[in-house]
Amino acid sequence: MSQQEDQNRMLRDAVTTFAARDTSIARVRELRDSAPGFDKAVWKTIAELGWTGIMIPEEYGGMGLGLSEMAAVLEEFAKTLSPEPLNPSAVLAARALLHGGNEALKKKLLPGIASGEILPALAWQESEGGIDPLALATRAEGGGLNGGKRFVFPADADGYL
Repeated sequence: MSQQEDQNRMLRDAVTTFAARDTSIARVRELRDSAPGFDKAVWKTIAELGWTGIMIPEEYGGMGLGLSEMAAVLEEFAKTLSPEPLNPSAVLAARALLHGGNEALKKKLLPGIASGEILPALAWQESEGGIDPLALATRAEGGGLNGGKRFVFPADADGYL
């Protein structure tokens, strides 16, 4: 077994044990029907375990691992229908920021994302046909905001990319 395969197996085992603690459908339904839609205490523990920084380079406070390690973690969380926003925040939003051109912003935000202190959301899909009441405002026009983004999770993030 290669070192990467061994590392992925260890990650899988750790996540399987962690996620299996409370995998009831009742938990998922309860969280789905409440704000913010996930358990912040569980999110804090996920961050303390380092899983929010798996794909963030070490220079920004992350683990500097790759997609295969994160995929191993996400797959195990998916098996329990875990509603915690690991993929939207620690993968999608963090990777969008990482691949952007603003180094100062990376240095400011990525360490907080890796540590779980900052909960970002990627807002990229435009709302169609006017303002969607469930969308986040995205454009400044005439001193106000107009437009919107759809399917932003977590909606109550600390910031939006």
